[in-house]
Amino acid sequence: MPNTEHQSGEKEELVYFYPSTTTPPAAKKYTQLISDLLQGTPIVDALPGGSSDAAALCQDVKDVLEGESSLLEIAITEKDSLVIVGDIHGQLADMLSNVLSIQLNQTTPEANTDSEGSPYCQYKFLFLGDYVDRGPQGLEVITLLFALKVEYPQHIFLLRGNHEEAQTSRVYGFFQECRSKLGGIVPGGGGSAGLDTCGCAWLQYNTVFCWLPLAAVVACSSGMFFCAHGGLSPHTLSVPVIKSLRRHEYGLTDEFTCPFYSSSPRGEDSLETPGGKGRLVIDGLLWSDPDEHLLGCQMNTRGCGFL
Repeated sequence: MPNTEHQSGEKEELVYFYPSTTTPPAAKKYTQLISDLLQGTPIVDALPGGSSDAAALCQDVKDVLEGESSLLEIAITEKDSLVIVGDIHGQLADMLSNVLSIQLNQTTPEANTDSEGSPYCQYKFLFLGDYVDRGPQGLEVITLLFALKVEYPQHIFLLRGNHEEAQTSRVYGFFQECRSKLGGIVPGGGGSAGLDTCGCAWLQYNTVFCWLPLAAVVACSSGMFFCAHGGLSPHTLSVPVIKSLRRHEYGLTDEFTCPFYSSSPRGEDSLETPGGKGRLVIDGLLWSDPDEHLLGCQMNTRGCGFL
């Protein structure tokens, strides 16, 4: 992937998310991509190689995520601040102006120290999932977050939401977005003649989605906090249970995919199937909804997860 200029040949000054002198990028491979997307460069220019560039990024971030547990343990010191972020749903402009700007505003030379000359506060980010679908720039959002994760793996943390699943993102916009922005035909189709670029890219992103951690425990001076996209279930008994989950199998095949099209909730019979209890735990982490009028848990009327 080109690192210093666009196809037009015009070089632009790189915008680093963290000061390169204090927090250098780990891979030094996606600094241009990050800079481009932070400055609003169209995705077709930020990924000039199309699905090939997307596939390379997906492989790199998958390698990073494979080294993380299904449950992240994040320690925040007094020198750090953690920003916890909910649903993005393809709203790139909001993510840039309301979330990432918190750190970007710290990276100017005059902001590197506070009024007393102490090191500036460095922000870390924990995203709780639902990066794609519904909004117009899900591809830009997830591409930028994947690139940030590769370059700053100890500062950017990504959890999985219920839209980071093939059955959901196929229907609610991400597939069509890949089709419109990464269209074309892949020679040979990757083993299937005529397989289009959008299908290849969409599958690559969804393969990475399967490796996103499911929850996080944040430890800081104020205490410990449990974070997940959805919530709990009657089967989420302990932190070790979440750590032991084979998250990459959930949503990868029909056996591990939430029956999103079903109008009836998954019943207790699934506890008796191989991996069934683990699936119910993951269902809760991704799909459960709070209900202030309910005491205890019951099956979610959406057909997956719990209330």
